[in-house]
Amino acid sequence: MACTEAYKQYRVTICSQTVILTNEELASALFTLPEKKREIIYL
Repeated sequence: MACTEAYKQYRVTICSQTVILTNEELASALFTLPEKKREIIYL
């Protein structure tokens, strides 16, 4: 039997790319960073 769980999605745009995260804590942490630091982590 397949288990399908619905995950809440958090969209973050970094370097003109939309990244979809399912971890609320990670999304929150990224949103608190300045744009340049988000880009460095993404790359």
